[in-house]
Formats: sequence, structure tokens, C-alpha cells
Amino acid sequence: MLDTKPDATSKHMAILVAASAALIGMGAISICEMSAFGWHPAREEPADFSAYHFARMLFSMLLSAFLAAVLARPWLHRVADDVTALDPTEIRNGTLTAAVAAISVAILAWNPPLFHWFAREDNILEWVSALFVLVGAAFLALAVLRRARKPFDGFGAILVGLLIPVGFAGLYFLIGMEEISWGQRIFGFETPDGIAARNWQSEFNFHNIHTDISELAYYFGTGLFLIVLPLARPALRHWKIASTFSDFFPNRAVAALSAPMVIFSYGHWSLVPIQMLTFTALFAMLTFALSARRRGERAEAMLFAGIAVLIAVGQILVLYFGPHMLDLPDATEFRELFISIGLFAFAAYYYFGTAPDGPTPERA
Repeated sequence: MLDTKPDATSKHMAILVAASAALIGMGAISICEMSAFGWHPAREEPADFSAYHFARMLFSMLLSAFLAAVLARPWLHRVADDVTALDPTEIRNGTLTAAVAAISVAILAWNPPLFHWFAREDNILEWVSALFVLVGAAFLALAVLRRARKPFDGFGAILVGLLIPVGFAGLYFLIGMEEISWGQRIFGFETPDGIAARNWQSEFNFHNIHTDISELAYYFGTGLFLIVLPLARPALRHWKIASTFSDFFPNRAVAALSAPMVIFSYGHWSLVPIQMLTFTALFAMLTFALSARRRGERAEAMLFAGIAVLIAVGQILVLYFGPHMLDLPDATEFRELFISIGLFAFAAYYYFGTAPDGPTPERA
């Protein structure tokens, strides 16, 4: 039997309450800390483990659990038979990405200088990350060109089929070019004086003019998009105000590829949004694992359960060995690698149209 309108309204209201509680909680703590201690809400610093920080960590976990519990309900109660299983290639890709994350954590614990070598400017991680995002931009641009050949029926079709994908393609291009400072080290041009004077690294890019703010916005924003939105997909898909944009909801396969990003949070662990994103990612992976188990998808359940364990253990190890890093921002380069993998995966799914579907309309 289909949901009645009051039932659907109550579900939507629960989502709004949980999301509002999370946002208000993050904002309230950040404002209080800035007022009481002078802590900038987007700072990068070594992780602290005082009694206050443990209490705040608990608060972040509880808020994240509340949000995740609300978003997990459709996965665990109503859509178990309506979710298309991940195929073997997706499971293999998720396993491979998780293995890369585990090896990265092991390198930090075993050989911090090698960890630093990978994270250096203009080295392999930076270029691979930029390549993933730029190829993703190409996929999105090709999707736009393919869609533009067909007629559009009204502004809504133009918005969803043309304007939003163009915006995504432009954003991807901006991220990729910013990552490599717009080819400055390739072409060898000098940074204009006006930018060099404001840029923290005297490079030709804009994100290093206010690095802390841009990093927090990028890490938190991509985390919401690549990890939290896939968890929310069943709850939002049939909500009229959101269903129009359902083509731009990443699927759980993308979340599996992106989830390792939260592990590399040492320099930003003291920020409430980053803590909450980490806990929510953990709960999301557990939700996907339980859903797969109920559907009898053993390999998929093992994948998501393994990623959940990786997030929990990996984050603990990164926090423990973080003080041994040669440079505080080293972990961020690894984080950006997994962000770029997730962004690439979303763009590829969008272009090829092969994303595993979320729940179809609830069956009678």
C-alpha cells in the first residue's frame, strides 16, 4: 500500500528536523568556540584530545546518528526489494579504492617521509586528483552536448538537461585547474603580484587566498554531495521539491568510492563539520551494508561493512600517527584523491547512465 500524504509529510518533516538540528548544532558550536576561545571555524591544526574535545566529539556523533537514522529508514524498512544490486565491477572498484586507502594509512604509520613524498606539491597525488576531475568535466560536457541535440520541453527541461550539467562541468573544470594552479608549473609563468601578495603559497590559484575557508567548504561540500546525498537518495527521490533534481543524486556506488576521504582528517579533526561528516559516513556505510544483507547481497554487504571498519580504524590510526606527519596538510592531499575519484565516478555514471537505481516507487 502506498504511503498516505500525512505519512509522507511526517517523513519529510523528520528529514528537515534532523538536517536542521545538524546545521544548527554545527553553527552553534562554531560560534561559541569563536566567541569563547577565539578559535576560527575553518582552522587547520593538530587534533586535540582534551576532555572538552571528547565531549564535543560525542555531541557530533549523536547529531550525526540522529541524521543518519532518519535517512536510513527507507533503506532498512521499505526499499529492500527495490534496490538494484551493485554489479561485480562496482564491488571490485570499491574494494580496490578501499585497499588504496588502507595502504595510504599504513604508509603514514610505517614511513611518514614516504607519506609526505606522495603529498608534496606537484607530485603524483596532485596530478592524479586533477586528472580525475578534469576527465569528469569532459564526461559532463559530452553529456551536455549529447542532450543538447534533443528538443527541450520547457524551462524545467532546460534547467535539468542543460544548465545544471553545464554548471557541474564548469565547477569540475575549476576544481581541476585550481588543483594544478592553472598549469603554472607546466607553462612556467609567474604569479601576478596582486595574487602573489594574497596567496598563502604565492601560486596562481584562488583557493589558497583563504586556504582554510576554501578547504573546509570543499571538503564538507563534497562530503555532503558524495556520501550523505546517496544515503538520503531514497528519502528525497519521491519528495516533489527534490525529485526534479534526482538525476544529480549520486548513488551508493559513488559513496563507496568516496567514503575513504573522511579518514584523512587529522588537520581538520577539531572542526565540527568534519567530525560530523566522518560519523555520518560511517553510519551510511553501515546502513548500506545492512540493506545489502537484507537483500541477500553478500558481496555488497561485505564491501560496505569493510569500508565502515576502514573508516573507524583508519580514522583512529590517522589521529594517532598524525603528529608524525612531516607537514600538517599532508593528509589533505590523500583526502583530495578520494574526493576526485568520487567526483569522477559521479560524472561517469551521469554520462553513461549506468548508475544502480535507488528505490523505485513503493510497491503495493
